[in-house]
Amino acid sequence: PTTSAVPDVSNQDPDTAQATLEASGFKVTRTQQDTTDPNLDQIVISQDPVGGTQAKAGDTVTIVIGHYTGQ
Repeated sequence: PTTSAVPDVSNQDPDTAQATLEASGFKVTRTQQDTTDPNLDQIVISQDPVGGTQAKAGDTVTIVIGHYTGQ
């Protein structure tokens, strides 16, 4: 299979990030990470593989979504 660059979707809302990745031929898995920073609530705070790296079409990209805990 051919490889292509994984789009960098950090700091995007999860739906936009997922649409961007799927349009580039990748599957998407979402996971949450608690954060005490309200600015990171419902924002992609990291991804694996990271944006700009090469991956095969159809590979899964995991996006980590911030979940504000209010602390």
